[in-house]
Amino acid sequence: MLTPSRSESFHEAQAAQSAALHGPVARVVRLLAVVCVGGALLSSLLLLVQDVEPVLTGSVRHAWLAAGALLLAGIACLGLASAVRAHTKDLFMRVSLGAAFILWGIQQLLPDGGLSVMLGDIVIVLFIVDLGAIVETALRAPIRTPADGSGTPADGSDWGGSTDDGVD
Repeated sequence: MLTPSRSESFHEAQAAQSAALHGPVARVVRLLAVVCVGGALLSSLLLLVQDVEPVLTGSVRHAWLAAGALLLAGIACLGLASAVRAHTKDLFMRVSLGAAFILWGIQQLLPDGGLSVMLGDIVIVLFIVDLGAIVETALRAPIRTPADGSGTPADGSDWGGSTDDGVD
């Protein structure tokens, strides 16, 4: 398996560093991302409450709660993408995921029709592209087993105490 040279890794790290916001602006954007995640979680929990007991959420429309949760999640992804250093691929995944959430939130507010269907289809494509990137990243990581002599699992435990000789 080919590994990047130290020079390539250094240049990738420099590129990732230059793409991120710095200083107080980065802190504000990070805080905004955390607040947006909290708001998205609250809104999504209110959706579930509305499903079980509609009178508890008053006159708030289901579509507005759904759109709010999705839009806030998208803003959090975009905030994270701009405020935290990342490799180009990770940055692309965060922006793509943020865009998918935002488009899905907008789609929740649209009347049924062609534009709504098209936005829904775009969201599906974006989520599948993100899933493909996650799968590709996971498959590139080496799988550590006791048989290959690579040591202990990442959690620091042993491999279960059994040997590979077939006798327990």
